[in-house]
Amino acid sequence: MPEQFVEIALDGSTMRTRELPSLNAPARVGYGSMIGLGALTPPSFVAAVTIAQPLFGALQNLPSRSPVESFMDNPGPNSAFVLTLLMTGAICAGLMGRVTGHFGHARRARIEWAIAGFLLGLAGIVLFFCLRRIPARETCEGCGRRRVVDRDECEHCGAPFASTSRDGTEIFAA
Repeated sequence: MPEQFVEIALDGSTMRTRELPSLNAPARVGYGSMIGLGALTPPSFVAAVTIAQPLFGALQNLPSRSPVESFMDNPGPNSAFVLTLLMTGAICAGLMGRVTGHFGHARRARIEWAIAGFLLGLAGIVLFFCLRRIPARETCEGCGRRRVVDRDECEHCGAPFASTSRDGTEIFAA
């Protein structure tokens, strides 16, 4: 049945009736766009939206729908989105664990940055490189591997480092 627009006079009689054009059904979102969106969206943002959506709907007196109901509207592309989102988070977490290990961070810092990489996705990796500098390295005489120069011992073999020779450019504490 087509939708109608009815104009009513002040006395309650019908003045004019017009048929409204039918609305086209919304276009279904394809797999490609959902995979791209999943790769670029931080998982923490999706979690926040999922939690906040029913709350904002209740504040505006909108009919509330659970995230599962919304997901089932378009399960194929939505599954691709969620799978890509989780894979991107896992890849970013693994990458952050490797990079922070290469930077010489302690185990706790590596775990924290890996969690940040999972929750923030690509933005977490960008954040890490904005906040941290690449440490200077030199070859360890004990094990031959490259070690971070700002430590007293090699992080690989634990060998202590010989102090550098003084050349007059050192800064002494007062």
